[in-house]
Amino acid sequence: MFEDALSRAKKLDEHLKRTGKPIGPLHGVPISLKDTFRVPGYDASIGIASLCFKPATTASTLVDILLAAGAVLYVKTNVPQTLMALDSHNNVFGRTLNPRNLLLTPGGSSGGEGALIAMRGSVLGVGTDVGGSIRIPAMCNGLYGIKPSAGRVPYAGQENGTLPGASALGIPASAGPLATSLRDCELFLKTVSAAQPWKLDPLVVPGSWETQDQSLDIQSCGRTSEKKMR
Repeated sequence: MFEDALSRAKKLDEHLKRTGKPIGPLHGVPISLKDTFRVPGYDASIGIASLCFKPATTASTLVDILLAAGAVLYVKTNVPQTLMALDSHNNVFGRTLNPRNLLLTPGGSSGGEGALIAMRGSVLGVGTDVGGSIRIPAMCNGLYGIKPSAGRVPYAGQENGTLPGASALGIPASAGPLATSLRDCELFLKTVSAAQPWKLDPLVVPGSWETQDQSLDIQSCGRTSEKKMR
């Protein structure tokens, strides 16, 4: 996705120079995506050979929101085949390794995101989580990761290998951020909330960031986590 990303970055620079204003809170920020997210013109194969060379024609709802906020989407990252594993290995792209120790796993299923952010190849990434697919890569790679409650962040338009309208799991999955700081996770969640995603995805629960922040108490959570890490 590098050529499209460079072209978009150039247009964003021109817009800022011309108007003096950013497009949104993520103007020019390079953001990586787990392979489950559909981006028009690119595969979302999730490591399954039969889904290769079938580029998406529509975008996941969250992709549209990030682009509207000014983000530059430049790479998609590896997952385990069919997603339901705590490693990130498939027959299409092979196995992702932990950049801190190549003998260890980066976790899964958002393991490609975890590895890329840990090696500073991405400043902010987006994964998905049902039973630990954001939280386990965050743990394995020494990062911050948040699985929001279902209905907080739009999940519509994901590739999960099932037929349209089918649900592979009884437990609803969530999309959420992976980053090197809690501040960056908060920026992602605040930006998504400000976009009023419930108008784009009917499964998102309406609620401002202020309402969400009160229940999450993210600043207190950050102080506790940083104290434990020290």
